[in-house]
Amino acid sequence: MASSSPSTLNLPSRFFHKVTPILPSKNNLRYVSSSLHTISNANLMRYVSSSLHTISNANLMRYVSSSLHTNANAKANLMRYVSSSVNAQTHFSTVGAESTGPIPSDQLLQVVQTAANTGAEVIMDAVNKPRNITYKGLTDLVTDTDKMSEAAILDVVRKNFQDHLILGEEGGLIGDSSSDYLWCIDPLDGTTNFAHCYPSFAVSIGVLFKGKPAAATVVEFVGGPKCWNTRTFSAAAGKGAFCNGEKIHVSPTDKVERSLLVTGFGYEHDDAWATNIELFKEFTDISRGVRRLGAAAVDMCHVSLGIVEAYWEYRLKPWDMAAGVLIVEEAGGTVSCMDGGKFCVFDRSVLVSNGVLHAKLLEKIGPATENLKGKGIDFSLWYKPENYHTEL
Repeated sequence: MASSSPSTLNLPSRFFHKVTPILPSKNNLRYVSSSLHTISNANLMRYVSSSLHTISNANLMRYVSSSLHTNANAKANLMRYVSSSVNAQTHFSTVGAESTGPIPSDQLLQVVQTAANTGAEVIMDAVNKPRNITYKGLTDLVTDTDKMSEAAILDVVRKNFQDHLILGEEGGLIGDSSSDYLWCIDPLDGTTNFAHCYPSFAVSIGVLFKGKPAAATVVEFVGGPKCWNTRTFSAAAGKGAFCNGEKIHVSPTDKVERSLLVTGFGYEHDDAWATNIELFKEFTDISRGVRRLGAAAVDMCHVSLGIVEAYWEYRLKPWDMAAGVLIVEEAGGTVSCMDGGKFCVFDRSVLVSNGVLHAKLLEKIGPATENLKGKGIDFSLWYKPENYHTEL
């Protein structure tokens, strides 16, 4: 069966697995120029120079540095890579924070990971026991485990950062709204799956600095009854994305027909729900398949791990997205709203992808979303805490 892989472009496999996305710098052009000094083709230099102004990350530089002098087909490969990078990344803004602010990234991420692991311990203790289920709506349920996990997470956060603002799915907004830091906590993403012992649920914690994701951890439950285990995804602004401590990167697949996609459906069966049913059908026809697992944070982590190429959904909340979008971006992926616009965690839709396929997916997802706007569906910011300072 044909598949898209590093060999499709004749690029070294190490590029796809070890590249770390970083912010562009003023030294991009100078760096590439020095790396290309042994190439006699002046046209290549000019092409790279003009292309660098539209590329949103430094993957090109890292590829040039590591591969140019050892790959016989380097010039052709570089031309092809630059071209695909320009097409894939020209129009999409970075969603992550530039830094973790005055708190060092390793310190902030350590607390995020501790909090997420503490919540996961509560869930692991309950995963094989009977559930006590109540309902927020007709089918939107909550368990005692959701509440116990959130309480355990809050205890960790408050012990370390008493002045931070916190937005939890179960407990709502608490803390100091003048803080630059906002913790978005989903203590059990995929509660329905948990209630049925279906293996797609997680603890998800994303911390915003001035409105942008700065640190994130998702603890995913894998396996199933009698064989439960976890794997942990984490990221900090500008530091890359990791799974169980190993750096991860999105898939290099560049064709929709070779992609595996994921989406989700909310509890409100309105026009947005119906529109996504149609998108589900359309992409099922032209891709290798569309999955619906039922846990947004897990779905986005699967994009970052490179086992699926994209995920989209309407009507999510900040606690659903704050961690996952940062992990995807730090793994080399692209994030936008479903109309292709600039994304923030207070938005009502999200599309994350491996970057290469983003524009192609928007050819169908974008017009469908614009059509919903024309019907009066609200795509304004869902909620931003009053007095919370952002740089959005």
